[in-house]
Amino acid sequence: MIESFDLLNTGIKSTINIDLPASKSISNRLLVLDFLYESNIELKNLSEANDTKVLISAINSIKNKEENIYVADCGTAMRFLISVLAITPGQWYIYGTEDMHKRSVRPLVEALIHLGADICYSNEEGYPPLKITGNQIKGGEVHIDGSISSQFVSSLMMIAGILPQGINIYIENKSVSLPYIYMTSKLMSCYIQSNNKLQILNFDLKKIAHEKINKIQRYKVEADWSSASYWYALVACGIGEVNLLNLSLNSIQGDSICAEIFKSFGVVTEELNDGLRIYKNMDAKLNVEFDFSQCPDLVQTVAVTCAILRVRAKLNGIGNLVHKETNRIISLSTELNKMYPNSIKAVGNDSIFIDTTSMLNPMHKISIETYKDHRMAMAFSVFSVIFPIKINEPNVVKKSYPDWWEHISKAGIQITQNY
Repeated sequence: MIESFDLLNTGIKSTINIDLPASKSISNRLLVLDFLYESNIELKNLSEANDTKVLISAINSIKNKEENIYVADCGTAMRFLISVLAITPGQWYIYGTEDMHKRSVRPLVEALIHLGADICYSNEEGYPPLKITGNQIKGGEVHIDGSISSQFVSSLMMIAGILPQGINIYIENKSVSLPYIYMTSKLMSCYIQSNNKLQILNFDLKKIAHEKINKIQRYKVEADWSSASYWYALVACGIGEVNLLNLSLNSIQGDSICAEIFKSFGVVTEELNDGLRIYKNMDAKLNVEFDFSQCPDLVQTVAVTCAILRVRAKLNGIGNLVHKETNRIISLSTELNKMYPNSIKAVGNDSIFIDTTSMLNPMHKISIETYKDHRMAMAFSVFSVIFPIKINEPNVVKKSYPDWWEHISKAGIQITQNY
């Protein structure tokens, strides 16, 4: 079993083409919608990430009437399938890894119970595993906390077309990751017709309601913008020019905002016929401030970029990172401080300030812990551009970007495996 990778920049610079993984956020929503509405839409270019494979396996288990539904460490599968199972006749037990059982699902479960679902906690209240008796739910009005995860809202949205009364969802508190809610709405328009089955009210932007079905025969999943962000970081930090295939600025993914964010680090984005070309043409700004409330998966990537380029930065809207695969605020701070002592300071509960203008501490090859978090592994591997680094538990990248290590080797990063 591979324990770690040693990464070393060979200094080779040439334009490379990267065939990014398909968006798992789009893929996972399409798979759930396809199961719920039994469509004839052909789904093309589905993600090959572990999370998507786990979801496919779980959906097949439901189709085969298997009572035990295993979702491993896939939070998306857990959250989406709780709603699916609540309306699917049968006795169900949904569970995952030990870490999955530490991630709260209370807001979603309480909302579904309010609508008439029969759900019980099997262990600690508020957390998986769950026992679910699937039954007919009429629907109606429901209130849900939007400050923890947009996936709770998306989970409710996707079953709305099945319920006789549909669902009127009132989002309470500041909602995170609004673009993912719009993504769900956009994809649902491929499956359900206009009948007022879904409305989202008390919303930050505008009321969501499906106006008409968008009749299509096939849907090709676009490349993943979250994965693209690591290439923006690598280019910002000096690896050269990269062509990112099957990627477009005209995207339904909220993380496409990274093209705008990385302008502050001197990265230019140009449209190609089959993707985007990115390259660096100017120095980074000395001071930046960003709000990540709508794109939390970019925080680690931007933080590492700021550290490497010695950019003083305030990163806002990051409070919900404590609910991710790991507490990403603590993990990020712990690992950055190995190289830049005391470089991160908390500003309240929702912001951090990064200042790495102090002396770098490369006394030896820095060993980075990934905390079973794929984004920690990929974001911190960008440090290999400036000095040798060790990444522990490198296989965690399979969760979203299985070919990551193979791809960065094309950029001149030499990888040595340690067993």
